[in-house]
Amino acid sequence: MFVPDSTIYEFDEYRLAPSQGLYRSGQYVPLPPKELAVLCALIARRGTIVSKEQLIAEVWPHDYTSNESLTRCIYVLRRTIDAVGRSSVIQTVHRRGYRFAAVLKVSESRFGVGGGATTENQRLAIDQCRLGFGRLGYCNRGDIEQAVVCFEKALRLDEYCGLAYAGLGETTILQAGHGWIGVSDAREMLRGMADMGRSVAPDSGEVLAISATVAAMFEWDWARAEREAVQAEKLCDDYKGPLARGLIAYCRSRTKEAVDHLSRAVEIAPYVPHCRSMYTLALLNHGSIDAALVHARDAARILPSVTHAFRDYATAAVLAGRTEEALSAAERAAQLADREPHVLATLVSALYESGDKSKACETYAEVLRRGNEQRIVWSYIAPEVLLIEGRGRCLEALETAVAERCCLLPVKMLDPRLQALADEPRYQAVVRAVHGE
Repeated sequence: MFVPDSTIYEFDEYRLAPSQGLYRSGQYVPLPPKELAVLCALIARRGTIVSKEQLIAEVWPHDYTSNESLTRCIYVLRRTIDAVGRSSVIQTVHRRGYRFAAVLKVSESRFGVGGGATTENQRLAIDQCRLGFGRLGYCNRGDIEQAVVCFEKALRLDEYCGLAYAGLGETTILQAGHGWIGVSDAREMLRGMADMGRSVAPDSGEVLAISATVAAMFEWDWARAEREAVQAEKLCDDYKGPLARGLIAYCRSRTKEAVDHLSRAVEIAPYVPHCRSMYTLALLNHGSIDAALVHARDAARILPSVTHAFRDYATAAVLAGRTEEALSAAERAAQLADREPHVLATLVSALYESGDKSKACETYAEVLRRGNEQRIVWSYIAPEVLLIEGRGRCLEALETAVAERCCLLPVKMLDPRLQALADEPRYQAVVRAVHGE
């Protein structure tokens, strides 16, 4: 999976920035996410032989695949970067694997490490962070748990690694958003991570971006969130600063500003699912439904193994009235997530809008049944509660989210489907609770 970091690799006329993509003589070279991931994995182990088994385990950690998929990726990479008459920069070592053989110039950000030369442990810590963010790209439970292992290992290698604190913060936010850990527990964990991260890496834009996100989504402290997000964007040389600023602008209903910041985040990191997801939501909330659908289609195309890409595609298609597209995307999202209840809820909306209300109700019952096995985040499924159970029950769900200080409420209450409740005094009270107005 695409791994977001700030290392720059240069070889021949190419420049690879994993947080941005591959460029040839300054021009962007589009690569599918699996091919980009294979190239990153080979370059990270430059000069050494990487076995097929290692590459498959890293690039397809939870997908069944065969050697043919890897062979196809290598073929596409060679066709893209090998010049006529020049030996391939990706060498095949018979029965052992592949090796990246070009001469590289490497420039590496130290992510909050103090002055002086980067130590071996610091380099190893950054490698672990790359692996961790690569796992986060899938947004599935097993991958997120493996990402936690990577970030914790990074901190054992280098306790001053700001990127590791940022990664642990992001994993905790995702776990709380899915209901895998309680919001109150997550809030305490995140406070500790943010305090420690700012202490050991005060100049880390990555740490400040996560701290700003925590202030917005968990504390509803909008003044601090705005202040830290602005500072993070000044310090970050990747997508995390504009992503934090876009998220906060979105939650504050400044939709044009949110679209501008998130457009920049997507431009910097086109293969990072969180950037794509928030940009789709911002376009929808801004009323640009057709543009959101186009963007969501593109995200699903380039991120074919990412649950949230298809979930967002389904939501955009529902709002655009493209019910067949919505059903197809929602079914794919449910399959990728193993029918996890918060993702399965998207299929409820698609079925309902297609006219199959009986099947929508059956699927909604499955959402609630599966939700008994884990903590349902009511604000996450509020649009589906509105469809199936009506205004009163949906308002109860939102009020429950306020009482629990649900971290997703600032985002989900702006879902265009919930604007049917805008004239309800109880809904207006929810808005005031979140924004302190």
